[in-house]
Amino acid sequence: MLAASDGTSACSPPLPAEARAVPMLPAMAVFLRSIGVDAIHRLVKRRSRDRAQVAHDYESGDWRREQREAVWRRNPTLIDYADRAHLDRAMQVTVDGKLVTMPAPSYYRFRRHKLASIMEEFASDTTQLVELGSGTGGIVFELASSLPDKTFVGLDLSPRGIAVARTVAEYYGLDRASFDFIDLLDPDSQGYRKLEGQTVYSHYCLEQLPRETEAIFRNIVAAGARRAILIEPSFELLDLTRLSDLATWSYVLRQDYQRSILRTARKLESEGLIRIRAARRLDFVSSHRNCGTLLVFDRA
Repeated sequence: MLAASDGTSACSPPLPAEARAVPMLPAMAVFLRSIGVDAIHRLVKRRSRDRAQVAHDYESGDWRREQREAVWRRNPTLIDYADRAHLDRAMQVTVDGKLVTMPAPSYYRFRRHKLASIMEEFASDTTQLVELGSGTGGIVFELASSLPDKTFVGLDLSPRGIAVARTVAEYYGLDRASFDFIDLLDPDSQGYRKLEGQTVYSHYCLEQLPRETEAIFRNIVAAGARRAILIEPSFELLDLTRLSDLATWSYVLRQDYQRSILRTARKLESEGLIRIRAARRLDFVSSHRNCGTLLVFDRA
């Protein structure tokens, strides 16, 4: 199969015409139900986000399922695969900060352009992007579909994730993407050697390591990365007077996810190690909660 680009400019992500706003009262019910479920879950089963939990959720969970289902065989082009064209169902998602219902492929197409626009804003001066925690390569393939002038390196801890990503790249003939191993907690991991002078990014990866944020930031700086573009959840920018943000707050606590990414960056900036270029909330996510925070910093 051949890789393809749809040629759409990433600077102006198209608003999905199929999106239908969820009315206020049903939306409030969604958030309240979510908060209630999270509270019960925390009482019954308190999670601790560690290697064992991550391996259970991904290596033996999501990544194993993706390997078994091999949905790339149901999508004729890379763009179809990136947009999940095989999904024939609606999703309740957040788009432009609003809870909406829309077809799954429409949402993923929208997200693909949103992510590409972020990369065009902060990585227009580089030809290669390195993803930390690339999993099965989903975000690499989304970006490669919209940014045909860039090459990609995906780094992950999961052997299964790396194997799936390599299989998909080979299936679509995408020679602009490669995948390899990294242990983010080990500064001597071979993957860190690929960061020197590079622009790196993450997408909901560091949320899995809430107690290791500072160590990972220091490893990224020590490895010589010139810029980091991180899309991760964060407590710091939530407004707890908003019901949707309360739902995010309860969910992050339930899952034991990331909650100190900005505080950590400011600490390293105060030490003169990095320079923060941007820190802002994003307004899209494939759910009703847990919109990301965009943090961009340069090595000082």
